[in-house]
Amino acid sequence: MAQKTPDILKKIVSRKHEEIDEGIKRVPLDRMIELASNADESRGFYNALYSKISQKQSGIIAEIKKASPSKGVLKILLLSNIRSMNQERWELTVFY
Repeated sequence: MAQKTPDILKKIVSRKHEEIDEGIKRVPLDRMIELASNADESRGFYNALYSKISQKQSGIIAEIKKASPSKGVLKILLLSNIRSMNQERWELTVFY
């Protein structure tokens, strides 16, 4: 049986389509492509993250919400600090 998409997700997608249409009216697609092709080269996610970690700085900022639009309120969060092979990482396990 196919799952029905929750109404909140439909509203989010619908609004995002509206935002894209509004953006194209402000900056035509051809101009956006031109701007993107002339933009500076990106740092790349891996290189940017690796650079921050090498400097002992925070590499990722995460937002953890108390609920999911489709699953509801989170019941249990387990946050573990895992250290192995001279590396540190945080692992988040979520139960609904």
